[in-house]
Amino acid sequence: MAGGGTRNTPLMVAHGDTMDFHDIIGRQRVEARVLQLSRYLRDRLRPLPTLIPVSPEDPELASAMVSYVPVGTTVNRIASRLLDWGFRIKSTHYNSVYGDNSIEAEDEQVIRLSTHIFNNEEQIDKLVAALASATGAGSTAVTAENGEQPQAFEVSANYPNPFNANTQIHYELAHSGQIEVTVYNTKGQTIDVLASGWQEAGAHQLTWNAASQATGTYFYEVCAGARRVVRKMVLLK
Repeated sequence: MAGGGTRNTPLMVAHGDTMDFHDIIGRQRVEARVLQLSRYLRDRLRPLPTLIPVSPEDPELASAMVSYVPVGTTVNRIASRLLDWGFRIKSTHYNSVYGDNSIEAEDEQVIRLSTHIFNNEEQIDKLVAALASATGAGSTAVTAENGEQPQAFEVSANYPNPFNANTQIHYELAHSGQIEVTVYNTKGQTIDVLASGWQEAGAHQLTWNAASQATGTYFYEVCAGARRVVRKMVLLK
């Protein structure tokens, strides 16, 4: 049997049942619930510095579908990590929408998320936790099998923040290994590589001199082996 489209009989039957279900509930109630869930998703994802929304925020223009540009990672990498959480996301290329957004160039890959009447807040909370983990915005603690946390990979907030020209980035390595510290702009473009190579376990400090950069929001990513953390910083001149 074919995999999709009108040749997939079970899919077409399920689609018909879904439409009947929507008719029973009523269009207005369905749309109101879907938009409520979409707003909940937007609000829950707003604190994540690793996902920049590019869909209109205006309630009259908003829909159940929202798009995000990843910072410090790629859509394919996020999609692969989300599979471990049981989620599949749709990767698409950006097209113009009415309203301000952070994408200046067309054809940029984004993550597209949509809510529907069968979702609930608990499922969205799980998705947000998965996205935080997949993009490096989640918890940085490394927990041992015995439940103790004597060692940790920790990345502190830069100081000062906001800053003018210079800021300090502090992190601690539980083990010696390969490390890379990269600065990105809001489009996910690499601005600077502050460290790349082998470092010993312990506390480390780096200074980013942003004298040549424009005022705005930036992100720094600290990668230690398979673990990565992204933090947001603001340059004010």
